[in-house]
Amino acid sequence: MIQIRHGQDQIYITGIPEELRSIRHQILNLLQLHEVQVDIPADTNFDPAPYNRLDCLSIYQTRGAVKLSVSANFLKGEGEASKLAVLAECFNFSDGSRHGSHSHVEYYEGHEWIASDSIPCVIGVLQPQS
Repeated sequence: MIQIRHGQDQIYITGIPEELRSIRHQILNLLQLHEVQVDIPADTNFDPAPYNRLDCLSIYQTRGAVKLSVSANFLKGEGEASKLAVLAECFNFSDGSRHGSHSHVEYYEGHEWIASDSIPCVIGVLQPQS
């Protein structure tokens, strides 16, 4: 199960490659079925210190650029279909991806698919549990 941590100005989503690809699949499925929302539960049984743990990733199909924000105890991702499809690709890690492999989802000047008020996010690969 994925783990989601939230620090002052950063979000961290981690999991083994299969779990991260599952998020990609769920986002793309949301878009293909023209649904409005998908909720992806996260691990609630780990110590996120020194960060705060978030219990769920909720993706909403709305308008505009992708925006990541924290609401209560969940991570909210929203944006229009074409931009959410690009977000989905940030979760596409192969089984051979090494521990620590990661992608960044963050706004920079002139960025077309991330909203300027989106919280920066790192999506990373954890070592599989034996």
